[in-house]
Amino acid sequence: MKAIRWIQNVAAVIAIAMAVSLADGIGITFKEACTAGMLVVLAVVMLLGRALEEERRAE
Repeated sequence: MKAIRWIQNVAAVIAIAMAVSLADGIGITFKEACTAGMLVVLAVVMLLGRALEEERRAE
């Protein structure tokens, strides 16, 4: 179970790093902006889902 959490954390960090690198340039295309936005949304949803799972387990 700890391995799954570790993989989720690494995936979230990689997704945010990729989103920042895609949006780093001034002349980004619409496709790159959408990809970066989706990566950030997926990372946030993954981390929120994990937080909710841990909260349920604590109850």
